[in-house]
Amino acid sequence: MEVVRPPLWITDERGAPRLRGVHCTGCGADLFPPQEYGCIRCGAYGERLEERDLPTEGTVLSFAEVHVHQSHPVPFTLADVELDAGPIVRAALAPGSKPHIGLRAHGVVVADEGDARFEFALSDEVQQ
Repeated sequence: MEVVRPPLWITDERGAPRLRGVHCTGCGADLFPPQEYGCIRCGAYGERLEERDLPTEGTVLSFAEVHVHQSHPVPFTLADVELDAGPIVRAALAPGSKPHIGLRAHGVVVADEGDARFEFALSDEVQQ
């Protein structure tokens, strides 16, 4: 039996990506990726976890350049971005990015041979 998982991101009416997450009504935490096991902050579960689309703006916490991968062209850079909404998300950076810790990032959708993927683009703004 094949498990069908909903997409982790969608685009809004302007074409900007939003991440599919959940909001805990028990403590107010926003969580990504969406899950039903319980809030990582307070343990609430079930109806206390509501679906919520999260904005993709945040701050680079760490990054690593990948030089060996089975299915993706290398090199590419992964970054951990702490979203302004709270969760930390790991995703690829746009090709050619020159990351450093504290840079602001925002999600972008990239079309690639008929497929689309989510990644982060960097701005020159540094989070203080």
